[in-house]
Amino acid sequence: MGKFKLLFFIFLLSQLLFSQNTEIKYEMTYISDTIQKESISKIMSLYITPSKKIFIDSEKLSQKDNEEISLDYDYTTIRQENKLTKFYLIDSELFSTEEKIPSFDWKISNETKMIDNIKCQLATLNYKGRIWNAWFTPKYSFFSGPYIFDNLPGLIIEISDSKNHYNFKLIEINQKKYNIIIPKSLTVDSNSLKKLYLNYFENPFRKLKEKGILYSIDENGNKVSPPNFDLMVKSRQQYIFNNNNPIELSDAVKYNYR
Repeated sequence: MGKFKLLFFIFLLSQLLFSQNTEIKYEMTYISDTIQKESISKIMSLYITPSKKIFIDSEKLSQKDNEEISLDYDYTTIRQENKLTKFYLIDSELFSTEEKIPSFDWKISNETKMIDNIKCQLATLNYKGRIWNAWFTPKYSFFSGPYIFDNLPGLIIEISDSKNHYNFKLIEINQKKYNIIIPKSLTVDSNSLKKLYLNYFENPFRKLKEKGILYSIDENGNKVSPPNFDLMVKSRQQYIFNNNNPIELSDAVKYNYR
């Protein structure tokens, strides 16, 4: 994405920034379907306030109160005090889990390299089924990084897993203040979350079936036969099975699909 657009003066990179609201943008590239291996890119923001860190789709930072709120909160996290909150969209309903912020066991190497004229140091992490390689710099006073990554003595500039299924690269740092809107979610534990995923997999069109649709009307006003739910279910299950490559790999739901 080119050189970092460092939109603040050097003196603001001191401890003073911890009393400000700062947005750190990352380009996130990932592969959800390990068969097709087509990469998806989106811009995510790490929004740091004096009391919390929010990792969220950058488009949602400029969302207004009166705008329709999208429930797509994939990879959104909130780190506050010692609590980590994650969000999941299942069958058009937003759920969340709460856990203690992980104590990452980083292995810091002496290896360094330059990334856009910034000297970075390598650190590796074995976490939930993936080996992560992070390039960080102590140049900035943020001991943080994208998603849930923390506890390095500096800011993470780039981080990717060893299979290159997930990659984050810092592209911009801004000093801004946002009113972030996150809809209410139902908090569940990890076991309940897996059950929700499994139930949705078994019957992904339950809500549509419950409406008892006899026919629909096309754009020309003609009656159209109801959908073939058996084919729809099979297609949806195939999609879910193929795209079962979560960032925390060991938490992948084990679907029974044949």
